[in-house]
Amino acid sequence: MNDPLPSIDVVMAVYQPDIPRLRAQVASILSQADVRIRVFVCVDGPMQQLPEIERMTEEDERLFLVAFEEWRGAADTFLSGLEHVLKVAPSPDERCFAFADQDDLWFSNKLVSSVAELRAQGVSAVHTDAQVMKSDGTVIAQSVFSFEGRDLEPGVKRLFFRNNATGMTMVLRESLARALLALHDLRPRGWMHDHFAAFLAQAGAGLWAMRTPTASYIQHEDNTIGARERPAQLGASGNFRKDEGTTDRYLREGAQLIGHLLEAEWVSPASRNELVELYGILTRRGIAEALVCLDELAELTRNRRPLLARLLWVKLTSHQWPDTQRGR
Repeated sequence: MNDPLPSIDVVMAVYQPDIPRLRAQVASILSQADVRIRVFVCVDGPMQQLPEIERMTEEDERLFLVAFEEWRGAADTFLSGLEHVLKVAPSPDERCFAFADQDDLWFSNKLVSSVAELRAQGVSAVHTDAQVMKSDGTVIAQSVFSFEGRDLEPGVKRLFFRNNATGMTMVLRESLARALLALHDLRPRGWMHDHFAAFLAQAGAGLWAMRTPTASYIQHEDNTIGARERPAQLGASGNFRKDEGTTDRYLREGAQLIGHLLEAEWVSPASRNELVELYGILTRRGIAEALVCLDELAELTRNRRPLLARLLWVKLTSHQWPDTQRGR
């Protein structure tokens, strides 16, 4: 990169925001040290706050409004915003991308430290630790990694069943951003933008977890997606519901994505071997075979079968997919 200051385009998804919190988040993004930044505020459908959001974006030349006329949901708003930036706002320089929620708070060194790690590790994306806070400012946990008991080196097989990257902490290369859009139609139902980005990054040049917190994640009482403490121990089967239609659909969509990745030249050799094994798991059908998958996956997760059973049950049998929910 010729310019000593990294160029970063931030894609922020906004839906029915609390304006003071939105302003605080935007201020924390604009105060990032030692970077050149553009922030694309992507408004998800019509809302009464739009005039106030428009006024806010007019206050700083680094802010750009992207207003979608119809509701898309969080994941599609992020990915549609990313597409808008790549098509409408090209950059002559090498640049990175970051995702931003509408009401968190970034530390001033978040972006510059993430880009430095991205370059040092030579990976497709990095994500970082974060504080977990209540909306009143009370700190719930100093580390979301510890709070959720995250596996920070999951490989593609484990990462398929449980995302380990918080979107608002991610920084990714432009090559990964373009891959996300090229494969958008193959994103399994229920995967948020960060899960999709993390999985593709891991399949390619890699995904790196920075153990240092770079932001405060605001956990609201009505969050449907967000930090959750490590779940209690459950029964071995995870109480799978016998809803084979939903399960089959999820496994089928996952197999379609992985089948496509196995033909992609940019997939790393190590990940390709794992993807072949994962494809074999996903092409099984039915709840009984899903339980067989648990046995195979337990070997990959230090035999934490009860936790794994719960995660698979949520992913494979939930009718109310996360990317159709609110309360971010």
